[in-house]
Amino acid sequence: MKKLLCPLGGALLVALLALAACGGSDTTTATSPSAAPGEMASPSVAASPSGVPLPTPTVAGTIVFAHVLNSQQGLEDADICVVESDGTGLKTLAGGPAWQEFPSWSPDGTKIVYDGGASPDVRVAQVCVMNADGSEKVELTEGSGYCPDWSPDGKRIVFVRYVGGKRGEDIFVMNADGTGERCLVDMKDGDSRPVWAKTGEIFFLHHEALYSVNPDGSGLARIKQPGDIENFAISADGKMLAYHDDELVAVLPLRSAGRRVALLKPVSDYVLHDPGVVPGWTRDRKALVVAASSGDTIHGSRLYVVSVRGSGLSAVPGIETALDPAWRPQ
Repeated sequence: MKKLLCPLGGALLVALLALAACGGSDTTTATSPSAAPGEMASPSVAASPSGVPLPTPTVAGTIVFAHVLNSQQGLEDADICVVESDGTGLKTLAGGPAWQEFPSWSPDGTKIVYDGGASPDVRVAQVCVMNADGSEKVELTEGSGYCPDWSPDGKRIVFVRYVGGKRGEDIFVMNADGTGERCLVDMKDGDSRPVWAKTGEIFFLHHEALYSVNPDGSGLARIKQPGDIENFAISADGKMLAYHDDELVAVLPLRSAGRRVALLKPVSDYVLHDPGVVPGWTRDRKALVVAASSGDTIHGSRLYVVSVRGSGLSAVPGIETALDPAWRPQ
């Protein structure tokens, strides 16, 4: 069984104020002929389809991601790596003959939680943690555990566990040292991709619908959304949603009225096998880093950086097979 796609608390990009200024509950139509009615399309995206050289990102920062590699047996492995947004400083933090993915920075940027196993199979994945330099790796779970994300205070971790049977996948929480594990959400198959927002809420997907829940399990609620969501990321202030559906990556206000901005459309022009896309907000909430996520086809993609206004599409040089990116918070 393949892992379900995850967003990161942990993961496209720019100005929340500009989005809020759009106002209204409807979306805006751009002049691009490829834009669907009722949405704003990015001119830079329309001019830069997959395969066209893109500029180096101007937003400085460190990105952690899963780097897909081909083993000698022709099988694919994935290592946890970091790289600067200008393409320098590429370093493998967790590697070897195994599959590691879904890295998430601790709030202070000193640790990384991720999952690892013999393959991209949820039944063998375990939640692991290490220092930001790759030292002191510790396996936190004994049963299945994957797609982890930190609490805002760094004291707890939310993750997905494959329970099996009719329950399928449930959302669990535990202390940062692996103790105190408990089930938070059991909605009978299909709970996935938890993100612990700085507002204190935990957001997750259930069959492509977005939900929120409090860390104690209370307040479970479905969030109004534009349609089916395959992956998502919540801005640090909890106001904006970046998401991927079947055909585009876009941003829009999470709960208030506002217009969405299409960042990558169609997604298949940028992530060729389109197994899913993970967006990760930059520290200033003005841009996103975007790459593929695991699914039935696990090949990775370039690390794209784009303004939340839909302009300035760029790509980190030298990275062609990335999954699950996340921007370092400190």
